[in-house]
Amino acid sequence: MTEERTDANAHDPGQEPALDAIPAETFDRGASLVLALINFPEWIHRKVESVSLFAGKRGRRRVSLDCTPPTLVWTKDLSGSASSIYVPLTLMSKRVLRDLDVCDDSGRALPVLSTSENADLAASALAFLVQFQHGEDAAAKYWHSIRLVVSGSEEEARKLARSLIEELELDVLAAGIFLDLASNFILAAVLPASASGIRTVLKYSSHWEAGIASLDTPWWRRWPVAFWTRLRAGTGHKSIRLLVNLFAVEYVGSYHLEVNAPDGLLCSRIEMPPDKNGYYPLDTDRTPVGHVHAHYDHVHRPAGPAIVRFALDEAGPLGRTALIAGAMCALFSIFLFWPSAQTDLRDGLDAATTLLLFVPALLIALNARGLESEFVRWFLLPLRVISGGLAILLVIAGGLLVMKAPDIFNTVFWWIALIASAGVFVLTFSGLVRLKVGAKG
Repeated sequence: MTEERTDANAHDPGQEPALDAIPAETFDRGASLVLALINFPEWIHRKVESVSLFAGKRGRRRVSLDCTPPTLVWTKDLSGSASSIYVPLTLMSKRVLRDLDVCDDSGRALPVLSTSENADLAASALAFLVQFQHGEDAAAKYWHSIRLVVSGSEEEARKLARSLIEELELDVLAAGIFLDLASNFILAAVLPASASGIRTVLKYSSHWEAGIASLDTPWWRRWPVAFWTRLRAGTGHKSIRLLVNLFAVEYVGSYHLEVNAPDGLLCSRIEMPPDKNGYYPLDTDRTPVGHVHAHYDHVHRPAGPAIVRFALDEAGPLGRTALIAGAMCALFSIFLFWPSAQTDLRDGLDAATTLLLFVPALLIALNARGLESEFVRWFLLPLRVISGGLAILLVIAGGLLVMKAPDIFNTVFWWIALIASAGVFVLTFSGLVRLKVGAKG
């Protein structure tokens, strides 16, 4: 079929161009697809989706489907028997899929339908729905609009779909499928005909660009709130959320979501919208891998995305920062309350400067970083800034001794360093305690 112009705003559904009759095989294919979509939970028994975060903003969503593929004929041999079938794996948002990979349970790559083939397939389903309620002439009349619904951008396609639903007075089921196929495309894999009716596992995955959920605050409060939020999160006092959009979870018998936290973080909470049983899927265990499962249907669809919260791993750099801040408190306390500190430090200048420069070098080594997730970088930046500040305090203390600054300068600076390191110790140690208590709870 030729591609149609996708300017839905310039199209009037009530003034359709005259078209030839739609072939009967288009209605047959549409009918079988609609039946498969309606009965998704009967042949897709279980869907497990795994979300992983890698270096930078890179992420990957992997989906495993435990299913029994129905007989949806894609190609036929010379005798007219099916030579291959297509399997509608899911409905995916109308966007570019990067690094898409579809395979079977053995890891063998499977072919998928192209964009134009997907559009033809979805159009056949919508044409059948119109034909079922208003006859073949109506389907032919609205064929141009149907093509625009499945091939247009999500916003324009949904607007046109609503117009068609109202004009054709489609029932609830047909209206739901119209809106689903306006917002999404069908990800379909091609299998040999022998796979029909045999229970198997099919898998697909794609690149995912993830970011931290934005703060819902007025602009005049955004920066102060963002700074305070980041400081609390980086010192173990707060978790940060990630929104995971849910695609076609109402079309499967059982849906499972797994989230793999990047190194240095833990998955502290996963919550999903209430399912058809009124159950709120929730996981509050602080583990590297969070897991929830739910049951949805066409009536009880998820009202929003899944909310995943990440928190610092208490075994990470937070504990080291608290330890070093505590050691600095002890060190500067000794300097201040040791009666002959000024004289002895100047007499043992080499040893003093070695001591005061060793800890900054240690701090820098402990906070050296390689490739890491944007989430980890976001969390650890406050600790890295704090560690850098502690290192600078020690370097300045050593510099004042080397330059033989007056005693009053050393004393004042030691008090500043003691107060600063004590504040860091209280902040990081209390965060560490909070994380450990939360882990036990």
